Amino acid sequence: MNVFESPDFDHHEAVAFFDDKKTGLRAILAIHSTALGPACGGTRMYPYATTDAALTDALRLSKGMSYKNAIADLPLGGGKACIIGNPATDKSDAKFAAYAEAINTLGGRYVTAMDVGILPPDMPVIARGTKFIAGYDQPGKAGGDSGPATALGVFGGLKAAVKYRLGVDTTKGLRVAIQGLGKVGMGVAKRLHAEGARLIVADTNMKAVAQAVETLGAVAATPDQIVTAECDVLSPNALGAILNDVSIPRLHARVVAGGGAWFDPAVAPRMMRAYRSAVAPRRREAARLDLLTRREHDVLRLLARGQVNAEIAEQLHVSQGTVKSHVSAIFEKLGVRDRAAAIVFAECGLLLGFFLPGDSLLFTVGLLISTGVIHHSLWLACLVLTAAAFAGNLVGYEIGRASGPAIFRREDSRLFKRAYVDKTVNFFDTHGTRAIVLARFVPIVRTFITVTAGVGRMDRRRYLTFSGIGALLWAVGVTVLGHLLGRVTFVQKNIELILVAIVIISLIPVGIEYLRGRSGGRSAQLEPRAQRSRAGRHAGQ
Repeated sequence: MNVFESPDFDHHEAVAFFDDKKTGLRAILAIHSTALGPACGGTRMYPYATTDAALTDALRLSKGMSYKNAIADLPLGGGKACIIGNPATDKSDAKFAAYAEAINTLGGRYVTAMDVGILPPDMPVIARGTKFIAGYDQPGKAGGDSGPATALGVFGGLKAAVKYRLGVDTTKGLRVAIQGLGKVGMGVAKRLHAEGARLIVADTNMKAVAQAVETLGAVAATPDQIVTAECDVLSPNALGAILNDVSIPRLHARVVAGGGAWFDPAVAPRMMRAYRSAVAPRRREAARLDLLTRREHDVLRLLARGQVNAEIAEQLHVSQGTVKSHVSAIFEKLGVRDRAAAIVFAECGLLLGFFLPGDSLLFTVGLLISTGVIHHSLWLACLVLTAAAFAGNLVGYEIGRASGPAIFRREDSRLFKRAYVDKTVNFFDTHGTRAIVLARFVPIVRTFITVTAGVGRMDRRRYLTFSGIGALLWAVGVTVLGHLLGRVTFVQKNIELILVAIVIISLIPVGIEYLRGRSGGRSAQLEPRAQRSRAGRHAGQ
């Protein structure tokens, strides 16, 4: 591969290839940037399948070190070295001496340290031949093995991700799949085990896997299985671009947090396409559900099965007060109160809102508050719903006042029917000003009467007075009625059937209007035919 054509080449300052025939050393050193100081990054020893794979690692990791050092506000740039070879069989003092001399040829522009495949005993051997080395145990000097500190950092980041995503402060009881059991991965595994997590582990080093199984109670998996294992958290701590356009749609983990190279930037476009096609639709449907904690998901699942608070509390081994708190949080995050107010507003003020479930919605809110499913004050709900109804009335009035009679000259459509307007005008003529109050309890009419009052230029102050009274009586009355019925034992035990009945009843007025409209349409079509038939008989005589 030509270095300049590599997808991972990012205007690196230098890329050096070293081949020492005598010792068998084959290494690539990449310097990404020395803008902040000498390039610093570890040396990795790995049996790469091809030199292109080693080059990709060196380019990618050196760039990463530039950002890491800059973020840490260190006077260092980014660099990385990759030695091609098996760390278990290909190490020798002579090879490390040759590698030290390779570092020296860069004149101090690169400072090495430990990475995958290089162990603490290897560092003093390399240090015999170069002073441009750091990150290993030296008498009287700071530094040393970075593995434990890195493991601690990964563990802290993993816990932060778990708290953000799953809403818990501990990993106890969570299933964590760990890819890689090197210095970092094993350190993370030990900390997770100490906190009570259940571990699934994988590594190409079967001795490390056996150690984790024996000492940490882990379950062994193959490197191919670990990415898609059934788990709560996936922690990559090894080589390999494990997140790609194939594996992402198959992930079961809700959290991915580790210290390894997670994905291959070269396949980022394909990864994004895979994400959009497999994950984005589910995310759009469950965007709000993603805000819920793990416990809130449990509560919501049991609610969906029709269980009441007492049953949920018993099953989850918590108090009813705790369940109510979770339910309150669920409804807050899902925006149930906001949606209820929005529906009430639309039905009262927007011409196309007549089909919305105003009465049944208010009744259901009161019912759910009474049964403890919605843990909010009844009077707060009444206040919000009254305000939404009044605001809708005001908007409808202003629409009619601004548009004038022309707004009712629209042709019939699936949603707008001239018959709705005629029915509302007749209602207004029959009941006069009282219609503003009474219409609140008549579906369809309550939507159009606000506009009708505006078209007729009804005195604004008088309209607002009666509109406020109507909104208050309707919103409070129907909601309180639902709340009172919710205390009835029969209702509590048959809440699912009651809710279904409410939905059916709320659809009856719309169904009646639909049937009337079809009946009227047929009559209008039949009348001309009858007239033509009579005319024909007269002509025949």
